[in-house]
Amino acid sequence: MKGKTLYVWPDSLIAPIVFTKVALEKAGRDKELYKEFWCDPEATVVQFLGQDNVFFYVIMQGSMWLGHKDQPQELPKKR
Repeated sequence: MKGKTLYVWPDSLIAPIVFTKVALEKAGRDKELYKEFWCDPEATVVQFLGQDNVFFYVIMQGSMWLGHKDQPQELPKKR
């Protein structure tokens, strides 16, 4: 990665969560129900990425996930 410049549109990383909230609202449901899926420690999120997007998603999405935590080294806990 030496000599590389990385950039990100943060909204592209959270868009699926926002889309879920919008879909819930359009269906007349509480948009906070998104947490049942996106915040469930038992859930698995699978993404299919093009070769050109691997570094973007691996580095940036991972960095954003770790960066918003009080203790970035701590993994999610089961509820």
